[in-house]
Amino acid sequence: MTTQEGRAGGAGKLSSATGDSDRRDDQPGTVRPPLVMWDPRMLGYDLGGHHCLDPLRWELTWLLARSLGVIDGFEVSVPEPADAQTLGLVHTAGYIDAVRRASRPGFAFSVGHGLGTADNPIFPGMHDASALIAGASAGAARAIAHREVDRAVNFCGGLHHAMADWASGFCVYNDAALGIAVLLEGAFAGWRTWTSTRITATACRPRSTTIPEC
Repeated sequence: MTTQEGRAGGAGKLSSATGDSDRRDDQPGTVRPPLVMWDPRMLGYDLGGHHCLDPLRWELTWLLARSLGVIDGFEVSVPEPADAQTLGLVHTAGYIDAVRRASRPGFAFSVGHGLGTADNPIFPGMHDASALIAGASAGAARAIAHREVDRAVNFCGGLHHAMADWASGFCVYNDAALGIAVLLEGAFAGWRTWTSTRITATACRPRSTTIPEC
């Protein structure tokens, strides 16, 4: 598959088309290469038949971006699937278990939770593909929170209709909500570093907020 050409060398590792010599130091005013999360396995999020959410659109987006040079010089990272702990930032344990069970080949039973409907048909490998997309968005958010990059994108992300305990609107795991959860979780660790170099005046917050005091 032609999309294999864009994969980084190892899972979760960054590879730069510009090379290490072109990477810029983390200094005020500098811009670091944006990050693209990509793995052709995410195209396994296939609801089947004539469903309007066809993963072909994601593959064509990747191929078009490469052919036009849109992502030249970007970092490319192969994401890790979101584990149960990460998925649990948004989804209930019962829902994650239902997705896992319904992902088995030949599964023909109702598990509820909005799975097995016209909008959200079940399919083999559903959990794995969904968790990989969720992991890509969470990984992009984590890279931003840790100040590894300034900008990051997951072409296959945006499955924002899924609820904590219910599949909806073609979406199984809500990668957008997971990205937000990761940003909020990581914001505390990088809060003082960020504010001390960029916006020192706002580094401290009143006791009534959840932001730790200086």
